[in-house]
Amino acid sequence: MNRLLFIFFLIILTFEISCRLPTAELTPEEKDVVDTLYNRDAPSLRIKLDNLCDIGRDSLLRTMVDSLVELQMIEIRKLTDRE
Repeated sequence: MNRLLFIFFLIILTFEISCRLPTAELTPEEKDVVDTLYNRDAPSLRIKLDNLCDIGRDSLLRTMVDSLVELQMIEIRKLTDRE
């Protein structure tokens, strides 16, 4: 049993170590490139993200309302079945 527990923890530890991403520092030149790309593309990306949020909001709202209606129907059925 102790051997099995040891092997289990060893496997978990191996996965934990292997899943970490190496950290890397960017050079000042690389940071400038990233900043330039971000500043160039951020406005158009914001518009696209806002549109996606609007689309997602409508879908999410519809799903939430349907879920609430279903919960209310279940409660109503429970109350009517008791009587």
